[in-house]
Amino acid sequence: VENERWGLLCYDSRAPRDWEAPELTALRATADLFASLVVRNQQAEALVQSETRHRSLFETSSDAILICDEHWRIQDANRRAADLTGYPREELMRLSANDLHPAMARTVSRHAQEMTGPSEFARFETEFITREGKVFPVEISFCRVGLDTPVYQVTVRDISEQRDLQQHLIQSIEAERKSIGQELHDGLCQELKGLEIEVALLAQRLRAY
Repeated sequence: VENERWGLLCYDSRAPRDWEAPELTALRATADLFASLVVRNQQAEALVQSETRHRSLFETSSDAILICDEHWRIQDANRRAADLTGYPREELMRLSANDLHPAMARTVSRHAQEMTGPSEFARFETEFITREGKVFPVEISFCRVGLDTPVYQVTVRDISEQRDLQQHLIQSIEAERKSIGQELHDGLCQELKGLEIEVALLAQRLRAY
């Protein structure tokens, strides 16, 4: 039958016999107990496999991931978080998420935390500070994953390279704008100079008459 589990409980007897009702009841209870143990064991194995897969994804993520409690104290962190901030994992778990922001950026983070409801998802750009004091831009996204006790998963992405590319693009556009402006200026000056010469020659001819 679909979605049902079936098993076989055997009793070895040398001679045929008739089973009494209490004996059959006891056998059914024993079979039910074994079936329950098998199902529980399979569920436990599935849970372990699921946790192993999730842990693997957590540890191999290219983004830093922090797991925080309701007060935003860090409860767990992946390897990328340790690499990004310069803190060993043991030290990270003695900090709060807000400790990883420079002072000027903490207001933005706290505002996002306060304005995000239990079932909502937040994403914003701010700054992080490393253990050595280096400040760099990051994109943060977080959501609540705990049902009873609030637990937050915070994903942090270093956007330093993206910011550098944006700045380079802005500088390139500005340089091109200046170059085009200079070319237009030089061309206009030449045209005006030519026009000035033509006017001077025309004035000379007029005086000759």
